[in-house]
Amino acid sequence: MIMAAGSLEVVGPLIANRAPHQPTTHHRALLAIDHAAHKLHIARQAAEHGWSAEDLEAHIRAEQPQTGKPRGRPAQPAEVKWLNAVRRQATTQSDAAAFATRVGQLPAEAQATLRADLAALRQHLDALAQALG
Repeated sequence: MIMAAGSLEVVGPLIANRAPHQPTTHHRALLAIDHAAHKLHIARQAAEHGWSAEDLEAHIRAEQPQTGKPRGRPAQPAEVKWLNAVRRQATTQSDAAAFATRVGQLPAEAQATLRADLAALRQHLDALAQALG
C-alpha cells in the first residue's frame, strides 16, 4: 500500500486502536485529505459516529470545493462509441472469407435480416463519412 507523506503518523494510531468493525477502507478514504490535523479530526468523527466507508467518502467529497469540472476523462460521444463497437465486431472476424462462408450458410430469413441490417449500417457510415468531409 502506498501512503502519502505524513499519513502514517496521522492514521497510524487510529489503525492500531481501531474497532474491529472499522475496515481499512476508512483509512484509504482519508488519504484524500491533505491536511494532517483535518484528517485526524475527520477520522475521529467517523469513529465516534460509526460512519461506514461509504459515509466517510461521501463526507469527504462533500467537503471538497466544487470546481465545476467533471472528474476523469470526458465521455465519448455516442457516435464514437457506436463506431468503436462496429470496429470491434469487425476485427473479431479475422478471416473475412470464412466469415462470408458462414454467413452464406445461414437460412434465407437470417440472410435477409443481415442484408437489411447491412443496408442500415451503410447509411449510417455514409452519413458519418459525409459529416466528416
